[in-house]
Amino acid sequence: MTAPSAHHAALRAPLSAPLAYPLRLRLYDGFVVGRRDADTSLAHEPVSGRQPSASLRRLDAELGERCERELWQATAQAAPLIDRRGEILHALPALRAQVDALRARIEAGSASSDAELNRVSATEAHLAPAVVRARRQREAAARLAAPRAQLAALEARIGALEGERAQLEGWLTTLFDGLVTRARALANLYERRAGTLVRSYLRRTPAPDAHRHPLNARAPFAPPAWSSGPNPWLSSAAEAVEGPPPQPTV
Repeated sequence: MTAPSAHHAALRAPLSAPLAYPLRLRLYDGFVVGRRDADTSLAHEPVSGRQPSASLRRLDAELGERCERELWQATAQAAPLIDRRGEILHALPALRAQVDALRARIEAGSASSDAELNRVSATEAHLAPAVVRARRQREAAARLAAPRAQLAALEARIGALEGERAQLEGWLTTLFDGLVTRARALANLYERRAGTLVRSYLRRTPAPDAHRHPLNARAPFAPPAWSSGPNPWLSSAAEAVEGPPPQPTV
């Protein structure tokens, strides 16, 4: 089972630098980059969701790259947890099938008929019927002792695996939630930078033309689509098991 320290480390260690927007970067965005696209002719109407200026498209590309790097690093951390969860998901059906078979065997062995319980061998003819019946019950219990022990061991194993699975899923949820938080923080940072650029552009646009500037129609910067979807590491596809393996190795 994965050591809990991996979970604690995932909670403590950020995968990206603090998302501050320092003064020098704001000055660079506003007074260096912001002068480049001030001319309306250098911007264009948004096409197919693209940003309407070269500087904004650069920021959009940087945001996408940083989010994909975050996703890659988080997936690398989650990979052993995903693999272990997959092993458990594939092992559980085989173990449950064994449990069902043992329960059926025990149930069949426990349903002794009166004829069987009252059966008297030649050496037991001198015994009272109650003594013979008790002997038959002890013999039946002895025959079922091994299956019952196997059943208890299997049920304990399934319980342990279910507990490990729940813990793994909790860790994977924490990792993905942290990843989504970082992606949203990155989108917020780049939206702030884009706002600085646009304000700088529009300050240099003649007043009569400001309302018609293509930058007024730009799309807000947003985190990638996967950040608003279900956790892909816990997707229903991962739950689908195409039959149990021949022998569980968990």
